[in-house]
Amino acid sequence: IGAVIKKYRKNQGMSQKELSRRVGVTPSNISQIESSQVFPSIPALHKIADQLSVDIASFFREDFPEEQILFRAATGSIIHQAGSHKGHLQVIQLTPFDMNGKIDLFLIDIFPGKKLPGHFFQYKGQETGYLLSGSVKMTCQDQVHTVNAGDTLYFKTTSPSRWENSGNENAVFLWIKIK
Repeated sequence: IGAVIKKYRKNQGMSQKELSRRVGVTPSNISQIESSQVFPSIPALHKIADQLSVDIASFFREDFPEEQILFRAATGSIIHQAGSHKGHLQVIQLTPFDMNGKIDLFLIDIFPGKKLPGHFFQYKGQETGYLLSGSVKMTCQDQVHTVNAGDTLYFKTTSPSRWENSGNENAVFLWIKIK
């Protein structure tokens, strides 16, 4: 169970400290759970699953389906935002967390009039996004870029330091994190 929890936590770019704060345990407890030194209680396991936006059963699967090719809209998982991003955007993971593919697919919805003082992911790998609708200003490496519907972004080693939707409509990205 510990290794699976660690995998889901890292896939979301969440630190042990952040997960522990959300669950209401110490970072040491999360570390011990992830290294299988201790096993979480059932209530703690439910809290961990909720904060990682996964079904509790996913912690116990030994094998995954051979190949899933269709993911229904209702199966998307809302990623709960904390800190300065809370209430400024909605992030929905469109592909399952427990998928062993090379990408994770998201729908990122930045609300009108909202500013994000950092990137919406703490991810340190390649990622790309396509703006489906709206317009947003993005700051990356001290340069401000206006991103309009139909534009594509690609980050290999850098991440934006700020996002701003000063428009009257949501800025909606189709976003891919490449593993």
